[in-house]
Amino acid sequence: MSDNMEYKNIKVEDDKDSEVKISGEISADSLNSYRERAIKNISTDVEIKGFRKGKVPEDVLIKNVGEMSVLQEAAELALSDAYPKIILEHKIEPLGHPQVSITKLAPKEDLGFSITTAVMPKVTLPDYKTISKKISSEKEEVKIEDKEVEEAVTNIQNSIAQGKGEKELPEVSDEFVKKLGDFKNVEDFKKKLKENLMLEKERLAKDKKRNRIADAIIEKSKISIPKLLIDGELERMLSQFKADIEQSGLTYDKYLTEVKKTDEDIRKEWMPIAEKKAKLQLILNKIALEEKVKPEEDQVKKEMEHILSHHKDAPEERVRIFVETMLTNEKVFEFLEK
Repeated sequence: MSDNMEYKNIKVEDDKDSEVKISGEISADSLNSYRERAIKNISTDVEIKGFRKGKVPEDVLIKNVGEMSVLQEAAELALSDAYPKIILEHKIEPLGHPQVSITKLAPKEDLGFSITTAVMPKVTLPDYKTISKKISSEKEEVKIEDKEVEEAVTNIQNSIAQGKGEKELPEVSDEFVKKLGDFKNVEDFKKKLKENLMLEKERLAKDKKRNRIADAIIEKSKISIPKLLIDGELERMLSQFKADIEQSGLTYDKYLTEVKKTDEDIRKEWMPIAEKKAKLQLILNKIALEEKVKPEEDQVKKEMEHILSHHKDAPEERVRIFVETMLTNEKVFEFLEK
């Protein structure tokens, strides 16, 4: 980070509901101080015949990628450092990722920029305790019928037969179930299977009740939600969906072809869901603040360690935000259910 970052002509204005637009300039000297880092970043990604990545001489690199590519990278680095300083100085409380535009970029000239960011909107909550108490008090019997257990057993048989390429289903014997896991016999297997089915049914019933609580509170809340927050939620949903599709062996484009829809169709269909999810998160944040609900630090660290052990390149600060949000949401719902 440049210790002598010089930015000027900073202008902050309300853009839309709960959105702020920041415009200004970063001096040519400050921008130039990022040149070395920009060249290093580009060289690690560019492959040039005869040179190892990260070891390309500056003159060769610029000849291949162009001066403007270096300038663009330096501008992005400078803005990523300037943005936190500007929002602190102007006491702006941003939400989500900002939309950054470069309005002027030329060698030896000041960098012009425009940043639009969502800010914390005003959230007026209803009597969420009464709403939650009423819904939580409603009893719903959860039970597992014997036929559900038998259906689950048949599904397991089918899965194993298909995996082996066989048409005939394997016999459910003591020997068979012992190969599936820590089961003494068929009776023990079906007993534990029934217990697992019950746990899953209880979880679904719990989620259903939580959704009803959330819907009721959202309906009676007053929120002017920034579009940037909704767009951000939509992008997260789509990213997860695309990752899930790729794991199943399909591409997103192939999926769109099969369902006869466009990306625009999907976004249009999902926009109300994204808006609802964004509203709910703001509501849960507000309730957590008012009721002083927050997770224990030991629990946060434990979850972070688990995630980072599987995703070693994940930025630690982002992992912390994700974990704290996830655990806080769970604690808020537990509070509402009580």
